[in-house]
Amino acid sequence: LTIACFHTVGDALVVDQNIVKLELPVVHYLAGMDCARRLKSLFGKLRAERTAYPTQEARQTYTTINIGGVAEGGSKVNTVPDHFSFTVDVRTIPEMAKEKVLDTLSEAISGAEKANPGVKGSVEIIQEAEAVLGDEGGRWLPLLDRAYRLATGRKPKHCLAPFYTDMRHIVGGAGVPALGLGCEVGGVHGDDEWVSISGLVDIAKVVAVAAELMAEG
Repeated sequence: LTIACFHTVGDALVVDQNIVKLELPVVHYLAGMDCARRLKSLFGKLRAERTAYPTQEARQTYTTINIGGVAEGGSKVNTVPDHFSFTVDVRTIPEMAKEKVLDTLSEAISGAEKANPGVKGSVEIIQEAEAVLGDEGGRWLPLLDRAYRLATGRKPKHCLAPFYTDMRHIVGGAGVPALGLGCEVGGVHGDDEWVSISGLVDIAKVVAVAAELMAEG
């Protein structure tokens, strides 16, 4: 059961995720790499913070970062580029403010500028998806937990989604509580992406039982 979504920053090739692009007009691209190294160190401090929301997946308890999913600079192999840019994929825990991430980016750029005279960096937020809490009032999660146990005989596993889901539109846009119900998948974003058929059957059963419980009041 997805109970909340991360504040998402994604790869530049994925349109529906939050992206930050650092543009570094430099005499040599190593100044840009210096900035990337600083980012790695600074984001280690953000990673140390843990979410208070219940999740059984350890990797969903902290902020993650992917530096350089897309990196580019120059136009020919035998020239020294006059700029260097790379993307930063950041997915923060729900409690972390966006300003904290932007401050970290600014600190990394400032450090690179001071260490490399003549370098001027800038940040462009290409796309952003705010964090949302699916059932902030706590009314629907107990009901769906019960429906899951009755329908499958198993205890549901709660998770925080570090990926993009429609919950962001339903909760964040319309203000309507929403919880995600999923099953086993594989090959995500690949040509052979798949979803468990038996898992889909279980989801249908859970939804039916949840509807019955709601009708009972």
